[in-house]
Amino acid sequence: MSEIGYEGVEWTLAHFNPRVKAVKELQELVKVTKAHGLEISEVVVQQDLVTLDERKRKDRIDFIKECIRAAAKVDVNIINVFTGPAPWDLKAPRILRDISEGKAWSLVLEGFNEIVDEAEKHKVYLAVEAVFDHLCHDYYTIKELLDSFKSKYLCVNMDPSHYALYRNDVAWVVKRLGDKIVHVHMKDVVGRPGAHGDDFIFPLLGEGIINWMSFLKALDEVGL
Repeated sequence: MSEIGYEGVEWTLAHFNPRVKAVKELQELVKVTKAHGLEISEVVVQQDLVTLDERKRKDRIDFIKECIRAAAKVDVNIINVFTGPAPWDLKAPRILRDISEGKAWSLVLEGFNEIVDEAEKHKVYLAVEAVFDHLCHDYYTIKELLDSFKSKYLCVNMDPSHYALYRNDVAWVVKRLGDKIVHVHMKDVVGRPGAHGDDFIFPLLGEGIINWMSFLKALDEVGL
């Protein structure tokens, strides 16, 4: 990756999982990554917090906290999280059908109350990603979550595809979120909210509806 010009890499739980790998192994991963001229931009620790199974929900919250502590020990300072419910999980409840929006917010806010406390304690940034069909899926729902905590360590992973899918003005969103953006994904989208693959897809960059010039200009304007 470094040989073809990349300067950073985003690791997932397949690479960085404190329940599978000891701290020494995670330290070695960081060491090897940096030895090849790459920075770890973030670790993706996405766990669905909208579940009716309380045991699973508690375990997922605890797991995120474990990942925060592990990241801090090896000097990784951003982890990527989302809210749920994940539409690709057939067992996950659907908002309005299986669970009310208010109940879903209660579950997410209770979970983030613990997660944000842990992030603040260890100085690790939570980069929340808006994702289609999740409780937090666009600018307005992400803002509700951010406003509920007002924490320096509760931030945003800016993936423009999801905001564009819900017809948010992506450049305006970037300017509104400003310094809350700590990580960026480059992903396009075409279609309208509905079923992934039927109503919308994530095509190659430039083949969707995102105005990349205005998006990149907005990132420049907020210092990213």
